[in-house]
Amino acid sequence: MAFLHMIVIYLYHNLKVERRHLPAARQVGADTFDTEGDFMRTGGGSAMIRLGQKVIVTGDKFEQGLPIGEHGYIIAYDRNPDNAFDYVVRIPSINKNVFVPKDDVELEETLMKQEADRIEREALIDFALATRNEALFKRLMNGEGEEQEKPKETPSTSEFIKQVNLRAWI
Repeated sequence: MAFLHMIVIYLYHNLKVERRHLPAARQVGADTFDTEGDFMRTGGGSAMIRLGQKVIVTGDKFEQGLPIGEHGYIIAYDRNPDNAFDYVVRIPSINKNVFVPKDDVELEETLMKQEADRIEREALIDFALATRNEALFKRLMNGEGEEQEKPKETPSTSEFIKQVNLRAWI
């Protein structure tokens, strides 16, 4: 068990993309810019990938013949609201710049983390089956990250009447 955990940690830490440490972002109107002036996200809250970050092509929504699984670099944003594309990506393997929507690319770091989580979960399932640990197996299969919702506490009759009278008075 400890050996598998060490392998997962090794994979996660050694395959992770190095991050640049930048000063805090500044807010300008509804848009957020980092200190170098790179656009980070819109006021709607959808996170955008930063310029120069390494991404992996994960789809080809508009059937452009994109090489799925290849890496590329974000070189520009397409801010035209009439256009379906979000980024301009440089893909070195085909030596082209292509327009892609945000659904067709994913950060390499995010994909590595998802893969490490998947490998860790599979290793824990294998361990639970090998050791016949039924409790661990059930917890893994039912989703260990899911929080069970607690039913809301119903107020007592006097509390309920107080709340109704307060709302009626306002």
